[in-house]
Amino acid sequence: MAMAIAIAIAMATKMSPGFSHTLATNRQGPPPLITPAPLTYRDSHGDLVDLPTVAATRVKNEFGAVLEQALRGGAVAITRHDTPKAVLIAYHKFEALVRDRASSLHDLHAEYDVLLARMQTPAAKPIVAAAIKLALG
Repeated sequence: MAMAIAIAIAMATKMSPGFSHTLATNRQGPPPLITPAPLTYRDSHGDLVDLPTVAATRVKNEFGAVLEQALRGGAVAITRHDTPKAVLIAYHKFEALVRDRASSLHDLHAEYDVLLARMQTPAAKPIVAAAIKLALG
C-alpha cells in the first residue's frame, strides 16, 4: 500500500486567528520525539484541536517515526527554535482541507450571484442608488 502524505508549509505568522502557541517548560534530559500537544488551533468546524510538535532536527533524523505519527494523528507541527514553521499532514486531511475550501468558494460565489440579482430588480434600484449616493457623500 502506497503511503500518501502532504506537507503543508505554514509560516507561524500566517496561521489562522485561532492559533496559539505554548512552549514546553520541562527541559530535563532529551526531549521526546513528539511533545504532548503544545499547539492548539481551531479546525474548520470551529473546534479546538491539539497538534503535537516535533523539532525540525528530529524530523531530519527520524522522519519515519514522525511520518507515522502524522498518519496516525492526522498532523504534526514542525518547529525550529520552539517556533512552528511547518505542518506535516496526512493526505486525507489535505484532501479534506482542499475540498472544504473549494466548496466554500463555490457557496460564496452562488450567494454573491443571488445578492447581485436582487440588487438589480426594479424595486431595489432606487435603494441601491441612494446607498451609493450616501456612501460617496
